[in-house]
Amino acid sequence: MSSSLLRAAGYVDDPGNKRFLLVFDIPVNLIDAGTLQTWLQPVPPPALNVRVALCSKLADTIFNVHKLRLVHKKVNSASVLIMKPRDSAPFQASDENLQPVLLNWHLVRKVDAATLPSPERKWWRAIYQHPNRQITLTEDEYTMGHDIYSLDVCTLEALLWKPLVQFADGSQPTANPIFAEHAMTLELIDGSPGSLQSFLDDPKETADIQKVLLSMAKELLPPMVGQKLTSLVISCLTCLENGFEGLSFQVGTDRIRVGMNYVIAVKTSLAKISIYQYIGM
Repeated sequence: MSSSLLRAAGYVDDPGNKRFLLVFDIPVNLIDAGTLQTWLQPVPPPALNVRVALCSKLADTIFNVHKLRLVHKKVNSASVLIMKPRDSAPFQASDENLQPVLLNWHLVRKVDAATLPSPERKWWRAIYQHPNRQITLTEDEYTMGHDIYSLDVCTLEALLWKPLVQFADGSQPTANPIFAEHAMTLELIDGSPGSLQSFLDDPKETADIQKVLLSMAKELLPPMVGQKLTSLVISCLTCLENGFEGLSFQVGTDRIRVGMNYVIAVKTSLAKISIYQYIGM
């Protein structure tokens, strides 16, 4: 394992499904602690410094993908695998040696390669994607900025220590009740039976999901993580619209250079944040 990426050991051909499967090596000194999505659900929240460290490592992971001039296109908390040292104590959320790595590489491509618009049809994955990727005939190419947006949705989950999507054994995925509360506050749902599911399956505006996430960040994060981290999360959720610290993904800019510098700027901002007091969740 190098630079927070697992080493590819080979592939398995699967002609029946017209695909091939990538095989990755897991170093002998590490073990699988589950995905970020499942990890958030049963485990009490760790101290804030542990959550910030996890967010920084997530940024590292995306940065190392982008350094290879690749975009992942499928970043969400279910595609982030948490690894821990094999010889460490039994798994605890407070373990600062945890290392996130990315799974689900089936849509990965070179950042400057052409891509067909393919909006995600499953709401529990679409919730992590930028609004302009939800338009069937989008004219916007997929950029590193779209990966950064998805990364930031995972960051929001990690800081709140609440998964946006919840799975119960044998049942369909459901949205976290906190997401529903903010959708109702914004009058995007009316609270009637089925209104949340209808909203998730087919929001009236592609930016409606983003509005809910921004509302959650603005209302929930400040008392939990402080204003600096809150501002950073909001900046990343609006990076494609507003840029960040002079960096812009607008047409006419060098989007590859901007993407690389953007993650560096995010990592630098995280490093500058000093945490003097941890707030219980």
